[in-house]
Amino acid sequence: MTQVVEIANSITQAGEELAAFIQQHPKLWVITGAGVSTDSGIPDYRDADGQWKRPPRCSMAIL
Repeated sequence: MTQVVEIANSITQAGEELAAFIQQHPKLWVITGAGVSTDSGIPDYRDADGQWKRPPRCSMAIL
């Protein structure tokens, strides 16, 4: 249980540091999008033709 508390405290501290950084840099830009996750090692969900490689985890509803 102590390790869980230490991790939670670490996450809280990181969040506070990030919030302070954002407040100090009001013109901060975060650039993300197609290809960024792939370069980071997260697998694609579409193939080269744009087709789904695997089914989506949830179904979509039309309202």
